[in-house]
Amino acid sequence: MKIPNKINILGRIYMIIFYEPDDQGNDNLGTHWLRYTKIYINNQQDQQAKESSLIHEIIHAINGLLDIDLKEAQTRRLEAGLYQVLKENKLF
Repeated sequence: MKIPNKINILGRIYMIIFYEPDDQGNDNLGTHWLRYTKIYINNQQDQQAKESSLIHEIIHAINGLLDIDLKEAQTRRLEAGLYQVLKENKLF
C-alpha cells in the first residue's frame, strides 16, 4: 500500500514525512509530534516496516490525544496486532 502524505486522526490532519536517519545516532523507525501534527517515518525501512511504523505512530497520536496512558510495550503489542489484521484482510 502506498502510504499517504497526510491522514486524519481524531479530526486532526497529520502530515506524514519520510526522513533519512542522520549520523547523530537518530535511527528511530518513526516518531510523531502531537503538537505539530506530524508523523515521521524512517525512509530506510522496507515497505512493511514503514507501514508498521505508521500504525505505531498513529497509536501514539491517539494515545496522546485521548490521554489513554499506554506504555511503549502496550503500543508495540497493539501495533503488531493491528498490522497483522489489516494486512491479512487486505485493508492495508
